[in-house]
Amino acid sequence: MNYRKTRRRKNRSTIKLILLIVGAAVILLLAVLLVRMNLRARHQRIALEERVSDLQAQFESLKEKKDRLAEQIEETKDVDYLERVGKEELNLKKPGEKAVSFLIQNDASIIEEEELTEPGFWKKLFAKFQSLFN
Repeated sequence: MNYRKTRRRKNRSTIKLILLIVGAAVILLLAVLLVRMNLRARHQRIALEERVSDLQAQFESLKEKKDRLAEQIEETKDVDYLERVGKEELNLKKPGEKAVSFLIQNDASIIEEEELTEPGFWKKLFAKFQSLFN
């Protein structure tokens, strides 16, 4: 009978040990899963925060552009602006006004004119030959 009691006690203690190990493994597995889910959530939060900051910067940029366009719209309603644009870009004039144009000569054309006024080497040489025979 003592043998049976000790064997039962051993079986119970073995069962308790197995249950304790299985319980510890389950708790450890749950802890690892929770940590993994927490890291994944943290990465998603960081990505979403970056997206929000990018969208806020884009919103500010679009808001500034909208303000500039609103200013330009208000400017186009001004009579002086319309008159200036009409004269400069569309070559319009008021009745009785005379249009005046200024032609600006670029540096390349000045050099070409200087080259044309000065005789070249061959012309000088030819002129000397002509002077010998005349």
